[in-house]
Amino acid sequence: MSGPANTPPKGPHRRRFAVSVRALMIAILAIGVGLGWRIDRAGRQKRAVARIEKSGGIVHHDFEFDGTYPYKPGGKPRAPDWLRARLGDEFSRK
Repeated sequence: MSGPANTPPKGPHRRRFAVSVRALMIAILAIGVGLGWRIDRAGRQKRAVARIEKSGGIVHHDFEFDGTYPYKPGGKPRAPDWLRARLGDEFSRK
């Protein structure tokens, strides 16, 4: 006998998905840039809304319009409530 009796039969060898460290670093960089841009945009919008409301203006968001006039007050943003509670409303407004 040349080997153990309970060895599994050899089948086709499956290659594992291989990613280089460079590719992972580029992917992480791209995700970080995208998230940073989104966070900056939400912060600028939050400051702009605060300035408009401080000066006596009124702000309406895209989810309050359905294509007809007048707007529908109390409209709900597209993002789920749990996500808006964690990130803030600015991330779900345009």
